[in-house]
Amino acid sequence: MALLSKRISGWRHKVIKPYLKGDVLDIGCGNAIVLKKYNALINHYVGIEFDQGRVNNLSASFRILPTSSKTMATPSKLP
Repeated sequence: MALLSKRISGWRHKVIKPYLKGDVLDIGCGNAIVLKKYNALINHYVGIEFDQGRVNNLSASFRILPTSSKTMATPSKLP
């Protein structure tokens, strides 16, 4: 991980940690580091990742729900 990425990641964890309790929705979960690092604080976790390669890697460690073939809405398509 590049130096700037480490700093941004560290900042992100510092900012989100007070909110990590109970049910967590992690959009763009990447390699699910939030779940791995803060598992003791989380009751239910749903991670959403759009990169199929990362999803494939995560499937070795976590139960992965089937993906939808429906097109996701983009901000320009919202009412």
